[in-house]
Amino acid sequence: MERNSLEKYVSAQVAWYGQSIIRITGRDGTVVWIDPFKVIEAAPKADLVLYTHPHRDHYTPRGLASVRKPGTRIVAPKGMGKLATDPLEPGESRSIAGILVRAVPAYNARGFPHAPGSGWLGYVVGIDGVSIYHPGDTDVIPDFSGAAPDIAFLPVVGLVTLKLEKAVEAARRLGAGITIPIHYGMLPGTANRGERFVRAYDGPAMLLRERAPG
Repeated sequence: MERNSLEKYVSAQVAWYGQSIIRITGRDGTVVWIDPFKVIEAAPKADLVLYTHPHRDHYTPRGLASVRKPGTRIVAPKGMGKLATDPLEPGESRSIAGILVRAVPAYNARGFPHAPGSGWLGYVVGIDGVSIYHPGDTDVIPDFSGAAPDIAFLPVVGLVTLKLEKAVEAARRLGAGITIPIHYGMLPGTANRGERFVRAYDGPAMLLRERAPG
């Protein structure tokens, strides 16, 4: 899909609620939430929720309750216990709620706090004929090379995720049709990290405006 078409798709079907919270609404009305940890008032209820790992800036029971409805399917790493209706491990793929979900590894190459083998996940979601990659909290890992999703979200805040230069490296390795920075702005002094990434990355990228949870 060409860049202009991808940007139009993102503008119409994708919303960012800060940090790593993403909502995707399929053209048929299917609603997918990724890492909803905030309480999101009047949220479109989820057909499918994906959690990458259990840290409090990615998962809370109250956040899940705010987007859940009867019949919502929940995908999460097996290490998150009984939370998931559909637990997955890295490398597993499954069609869930009519959405193709592929679980991929998410870890920090330096070992802490997302050690290799932790079982924490990123996801490639297939919806509307578009492949969308959400990596969770991760460092640059071999799985990035040549993955080429249509849309990729990348954490750019540093700390336990990608620093700016590493995020640029990850974006180049991924080769996505369009790359969108996330996981910034929550900590003091990080509000401009997304803009800095877009300026530094020499490939196709765009910024999303953060939606208010209310």
